[in-house]
Amino acid sequence: MNISSKVDKKNIEDIIALTPMQEGMLFHYLKDQRSNHYFEQLSLEMEGAVDYYTFKEAWNLVVQSNEMLRTLFRWKKLKKPVQIILKHHEVEIIERDLSHEDVDMREELLSEIKINDRKNKFNLEEVPFRVYLCKLDNEKYEMIISNHHILYDGWSTGIILKEFFEGYNTLIEGKTYKNPVKNKLKEFIRLLHKQDTSKKREFWKKYMEDLESNTIISRKIEINEKSSEVGNISFKMSDTLVRRVDEFVKEKRITLASLLYSTWGILLQRYTNTDDVVFGITVSGRNLELSGIENMVGLFINTLPLRVRSTGSTKIIDLLNHVNKTVQEIQEYENTSLVEIKEF
Repeated sequence: MNISSKVDKKNIEDIIALTPMQEGMLFHYLKDQRSNHYFEQLSLEMEGAVDYYTFKEAWNLVVQSNEMLRTLFRWKKLKKPVQIILKHHEVEIIERDLSHEDVDMREELLSEIKINDRKNKFNLEEVPFRVYLCKLDNEKYEMIISNHHILYDGWSTGIILKEFFEGYNTLIEGKTYKNPVKNKLKEFIRLLHKQDTSKKREFWKKYMEDLESNTIISRKIEINEKSSEVGNISFKMSDTLVRRVDEFVKEKRITLASLLYSTWGILLQRYTNTDDVVFGITVSGRNLELSGIENMVGLFINTLPLRVRSTGSTKIIDLLNHVNKTVQEIQEYENTSLVEIKEF
């Protein structure tokens, strides 16, 4: 195995395989390393004085507690890519003091820091995780956390933040913070490989049978080859509509996700002029029987196909109930990779 001379072998805790989702992200990374795809950036305002050394110590405690925050990747001259978990890794903390600037300039400089951070693409042969601490005033700071999505999912973000703030508050009080004991990611991967492939094959083969074609929305667009930036479109629902939606899903005993999936499915049916559409949904991937999986940091999510079928005579409530039931059934097989589903 070729691991690279840059990694101190004495500092290697483990070498494990990638999850199917990680393999997919690595594929896209290698296809276009200049792309912003899967670059994650979270910005949080913090009120009160912040001690830099305690801040750094708290982050290093979080890194030590969560192996994915000290993980890098190798793929060259290997049959299958691997992730290397380091025993010890100092998190990259970048400090910026903007407090001496006037208020308008601070916002401008802070925005510039975020933009430049996104331009500074991660090298997956190094740990793709860093933190900025930007001082805006004596008791006002902004913390920017950046990582490649290959390390962890949104669920993990909540765990990381909770442990950081608990650690910081404990240390600032002069107490000793004890890192929580967690299961290893290799146990999750081991359970993935132990799953009954025949049951998964039977379910997905039946689920996808008679699908006539992929769901593709065709439209003419102008492509700027020099840019691969991803944009966002936001729509804010009124409080009244949010309340009505909440009351509706409770009354019909379905999930909000099922309502949204059904709505999107109907929209796709109209745009593609078909009664049978399929699109991807994201699942947590944490349904395996692994102790403490709910507190582990990693990329457990998975993308699965959801099929929405109806005819002109199908009642909306029947469609909603069917989609709700289907989403529940899929949960048992939510760790199946898209590659496997395609092969089935």
